[in-house]
Amino acid sequence: MVEIRPSILGVEPKKLRESLDLLGNRIKEVHVDVMDGVFVKNNTLTEFHPRRIEWIKKDLNIHLMVQKPEDYFNKYWRAKKITFHLEVEGIKEKVKLVKQKKGLAINPETSIEKAYRYLEDFDEFLIMSVHPGQGGQKFIDSTIEKIKKLRGETEKTISVDGGVNKENAKKIVEAGADALVVGTALFEGNILQNFEEIEKNVGS
Repeated sequence: MVEIRPSILGVEPKKLRESLDLLGNRIKEVHVDVMDGVFVKNNTLTEFHPRRIEWIKKDLNIHLMVQKPEDYFNKYWRAKKITFHLEVEGIKEKVKLVKQKKGLAINPETSIEKAYRYLEDFDEFLIMSVHPGQGGQKFIDSTIEKIKKLRGETEKTISVDGGVNKENAKKIVEAGADALVVGTALFEGNILQNFEEIEKNVGS
């Protein structure tokens, strides 16, 4: 069964609790984009400070779009999973410091083959289908081939983040993805209807 995971980047804080409550038990994991203003232009260190999101009772995947992810591993101790980027230095050393489940994110411009050497080090691989740092971008079609290639190399969880919507969800899953991270296409308009349409299109 394909898992649909809400990404809360861009959701108005005053509407966030209500939005997640609407989804209820339909979701297991919430995707939180933590940005430092260095690795990407945006900065959400205050918005998604650990104390600001501790009320969320779902499993948290903390996606660290930061230059030094090791500075944040212990701060987000409540997270179920910590995901950081292949594009930072010292992957092998950093991953040993993560006590939670481990995710490796791969940017659109990065060859998927570069992730192969880390297949045994991580529990999940997050393929970015937009350039990280800002919501509302269009899905990059070349992501489909990256998913297929990675699926041919591992049985571990593959998630896809960026521009995912009801129109492209099916082809993403058919390529081999296990989880869809959805932001704009979920939270704009009727949240329940959006969720159910994506769910229907992927056969979950």
